[in-house]
Amino acid sequence: MNKAIIGIGSNTTDAKARVEECCRNISEISSEAIFSSIYETEAVGSLPQPNYHNCVGVIRTTTSFDELKQKFKEMERETGRLPEHKSD
Repeated sequence: MNKAIIGIGSNTTDAKARVEECCRNISEISSEAIFSSIYETEAVGSLPQPNYHNCVGVIRTTTSFDELKQKFKEMERETGRLPEHKSD
């Protein structure tokens, strides 16, 4: 059994709902999932942007690291997050 600590965050207009949905989706692919409460943080950087909603999760899964990473990338794409949206 593998254990992973993950960070989840969104700063879209429906950020809190997206984080909640992500937690539900992750719970479906792991045998055990525990998440912190969702908290709001200010965006950091020179570009003005909305605040983030964040949480941290600990999951247990039989999925390998590479498979889990791929699944999380798929989840990002399904919600509209594309590689070109990420900053350096």
